[in-house]
Amino acid sequence: MEADTTKLLEACRGKEFANLRDEALIRLFANTGARLSEVGNLAVADVDLHTESVRFHGKGAKDRRVRLGPNTVRALSRYLRARDRHKGAECRTCGWRTGAQHP
Repeated sequence: MEADTTKLLEACRGKEFANLRDEALIRLFANTGARLSEVGNLAVADVDLHTESVRFHGKGAKDRRVRLGPNTVRALSRYLRARDRHKGAECRTCGWRTGAQHP
């Protein structure tokens, strides 16, 4: 499993917005074991780089806070900085889809 994750991360290498987004997503899934819906519904406010943690809103309206590893924190930090300069940055959700429009 670790070798597969490494291959995915190698495919994301680069400084383009999509590369930074994809690396952050892969690291977030690998590091936290979060469900697809938890990551998909993640809001920018749920990511706390100071405490190196993220708050997931899970099944049954239960929230949980998960600590992040240093590589995941770094990847999320790079992604969020790039997101600030990207179209749709005013959206409160993490906006994982390129050019995604959220209500």
